[in-house]
Amino acid sequence: MASEHRSSRPYSHLRQCQQEFSQTVLHVGDEQVAHHGSRQVTEREFLNEKFEISFGEDKESLDNLVSELKKAVDAHGISHDEIEVMVVAYSTYWKISEKLFSMSLDEFAALDDPKVTLAGRHDRPHSFAFPSRKLRIEACCSLAKTIEKQPLRPFRKGTWLAQTVHQVGTGQDFDGFEPKPLDAAARSALGIEKYQKTQRFMDVTPDPTDPATTEHDFGLYVDEETLRLLEDNSRTFGSSLLQRILAMSMASAFIYRASEAINLESKSMGDIQNSVFDSVLDAFCRDDKGAVSEEAKEKLFANVKAAPEIFVALVEDKLGDDGFGRDIRDLVIGGN
Repeated sequence: MASEHRSSRPYSHLRQCQQEFSQTVLHVGDEQVAHHGSRQVTEREFLNEKFEISFGEDKESLDNLVSELKKAVDAHGISHDEIEVMVVAYSTYWKISEKLFSMSLDEFAALDDPKVTLAGRHDRPHSFAFPSRKLRIEACCSLAKTIEKQPLRPFRKGTWLAQTVHQVGTGQDFDGFEPKPLDAAARSALGIEKYQKTQRFMDVTPDPTDPATTEHDFGLYVDEETLRLLEDNSRTFGSSLLQRILAMSMASAFIYRASEAINLESKSMGDIQNSVFDSVLDAFCRDDKGAVSEEAKEKLFANVKAAPEIFVALVEDKLGDDGFGRDIRDLVIGGN
């Protein structure tokens, strides 16, 4: 889902801390990506190079950033333990966001080194496991919880006081499924205008194993009001959980449709080459160096033919990150 893109904030005392925060630099191997910058890398680099973020050039610049953040927070009467500095990655491949780094303001102030590792060569979060056309990495100082509402003061959990954005991409062809609004026109076109309470719809009518189809032939539709709320509240607990559930729902429908097409026409691996589904198989069959393992791909293809639910389980395991089960259980017992 889209993140918040406004460059100005309706709050005072933030200009200087935003200026300091904008000095943040993303490092991809030996390459650098400045605030609002973007860089294209190869799939191998995306999957293997170390990703680091620097909150300034040295300890002195980090201390200057901390000083300005504290001034802004104190000016609004916000406690330091109500603030967190975090880095979030948003992968366009599966349309999910993932928190890579999080510290309270005081913990952040105690850092000795302004450079923080987001993904190492062998320790890589899920966002770096798929070579996305575009990976958006956002660092921000935001409210860790909702506080008392006061005029011209941020109060809602997730609201950022200062933010920096960096983008890295691979230029690959397939890049997942962008959610579309399930509005009146879409409901009519999809033949579900009678079902006004439907919140999501996975349109997987085309054959994903046909090389003539593209990701644009498929559709993940979300009720227009729900989608708007997801975009406006992209960092909340509920939004993060729903994003992952939607991604898994679409992946599940897509896999079962592919399995149906493969079995109906007795297709081989060669028959689906260069199709959208072929790209999906590649994404789940890369070795440690980023190359597609043909042996793993053959096994996964056989799995899709005989037991597609196993591939669905694999997708949930990959997309569900370490906190997915915890988040679901928290939701069940009324957590937030």
